[in-house]
Amino acid sequence: MAAILTIQPAGVGAQTSAQPPASSTPHKKYQAKPPATQPFDAKAFAPSDRTTVRWTGNAGFFVNSRGTTFMIDPLLQGFDMPIMIEIPILPKDVPRLDAVLVTHSDNDHYSVPTLTDLAHVTKAFHSTGYVASLMRTHGWPASGHAIGEVFTLGPVSVKLTPADHAWQTRCRRARDSVASATTTRAVS
Repeated sequence: MAAILTIQPAGVGAQTSAQPPASSTPHKKYQAKPPATQPFDAKAFAPSDRTTVRWTGNAGFFVNSRGTTFMIDPLLQGFDMPIMIEIPILPKDVPRLDAVLVTHSDNDHYSVPTLTDLAHVTKAFHSTGYVASLMRTHGWPASGHAIGEVFTLGPVSVKLTPADHAWQTRCRRARDSVASATTTRAVS
């Protein structure tokens, strides 16, 4: 039995907007706000016999698939503008990661402050060729992959798929904006 997880980057799909109820009084403008994140700690990184996916905020996720742990687009600190969520785990509280996957180079996906603090507990970094070249300038063990390529992290197979990411699809870096389809397989 396989579990399939498809990660859709922020900005793709349904849009959320908060609208005040109609009335005869002037309307206040409301800011859309995401649901609260669920805090987690080092126990979430322990070996497991199942796959658990946790939202870390924005476009980020933490996955523990039968003990193989990885984060996708972690933004856990150091963003250049206010974010409207509580960060569910700080980099200093992450005990280990088999990998970090980054979908593209925007700083809300490729967070240098977060990755710098995760580097000492992360075995490998994966992204497109362009983003991997940026990662290697920091001395991180980064592998660059082409869209359509498949690689594995323990029992997890990751396939890079193209993503429509607004301005990046109108420039030559469009090939460096990806989503990932992730499949886990049962361990016998």
